[in-house]
Amino acid sequence: MSGSETYRRAVEDVGRFLSRLHLDWTPFSNECCSRALPPLVIELEDRMGVLSPTLQGVVFTATRRNLGLNEEAGKRMEDLFLQDRKGHREFAARVNSGRPPAVS
Repeated sequence: MSGSETYRRAVEDVGRFLSRLHLDWTPFSNECCSRALPPLVIELEDRMGVLSPTLQGVVFTATRRNLGLNEEAGKRMEDLFLQDRKGHREFAARVNSGRPPAVS
């Protein structure tokens, strides 16, 4: 893939995220608050278009803080988020490999 192709895809990804942020942030945030749980990685990627692991962490932390949890519960949720992100990466890596994930 050429440098210009990489740049074009990155710009498209950012544009997709900004559009979803504008259109869907309030309902998405309200859903997280009503269930009293921050988003999963797959929700951040598929629904909000947040592909950057760094930005995923920022959005997760902001959403978690809006829940008003104590520091201990917040830390446990942060640990679970990191496990979720690791599992999601491992799953994604297997999709296009010789060991695809089993479909249930």
